[in-house]
Amino acid sequence: MYSAVGLLTIGVAYMLYTIGGVPSIHGKFGLFVYLYVLFAATSGRLFWGRKIKRNTHKLIALSAVLLLAIQIMLALYLYVL
Repeated sequence: MYSAVGLLTIGVAYMLYTIGGVPSIHGKFGLFVYLYVLFAATSGRLFWGRKIKRNTHKLIALSAVLLLAIQIMLALYLYVL
C-alpha cells in the first residue's frame, strides 16, 4: 500500500506540474482516488494503533483497491477512445 501511495504521489505531482491543474474527468477522479488511498494508508496506521477494527480497515482498503482498478480501466478507455 505504501508503494502505491509513493507512486501515486509521483504521478499526481507530475500531472499537476505538466498540465497545471485537473482539467479532465480522469484527472478529477484520479485526484479523488489519490486522496482515498492516502486515507486507506492512514487507516492502516489507525488499525495498527488499535483505533479502528480490522473489518473497518479491510473495507477501506478493499474499496481503495477497487477505486484504483476503476481508475486504470477509465484511463485505458480514454486512451483507446
